[in-house]
Amino acid sequence: MPLIPPHLRRPAAFVALGCWVLAASLGAWYAGDQRPGRFDSAVADVVYRAVGEGSMFARFLTGPTHPIVVYPVIALVI
Repeated sequence: MPLIPPHLRRPAAFVALGCWVLAASLGAWYAGDQRPGRFDSAVADVVYRAVGEGSMFARFLTGPTHPIVVYPVIALVI
């Protein structure tokens, strides 16, 4: 049994293409940024105020945002 039924393959391809265009657009928009944006800073401030900036829990919560984690996930998704 195929993963995607034959009648849904074309719509699935368009959805995948749309997701790729969105991801590439966001990548192009934010390429070269060295500092967090307002939203990222606000979330980090809330986390750091709640658990402390240097705590192990803060590192656990922000760990998935580091490039060494994000890049392999992006590669797996692609």
